[in-house]
Amino acid sequence: MKEDEWNDSVQYGKSFRITVLINGEPDKPTGASIDEQRVLYYRDGSYYRVLNGPMDLDWLDTMYSKE
Repeated sequence: MKEDEWNDSVQYGKSFRITVLINGEPDKPTGASIDEQRVLYYRDGSYYRVLNGPMDLDWLDTMYSKE
C-alpha cells in the first residue's frame, strides 16, 4: 500500500497504536498503527492493506489488555 492510498482510505472507528520494545535495542522502539483494513509499520514506514479482513480488533483489544 502506498502512502497516498493510506491517506485516501482514512478509517474512522476503532484503531490501535502499539509500541514494541525489543530486547537488546532499548533505544530503538518500534510500533504500528492498526485498524480493521490496514497497518502502518513505524520502523520502516511501510503501509499494508489487510487482505483477509477485516481485522478482529475486539480480539486484539482483549489480548493487548491481558499483557
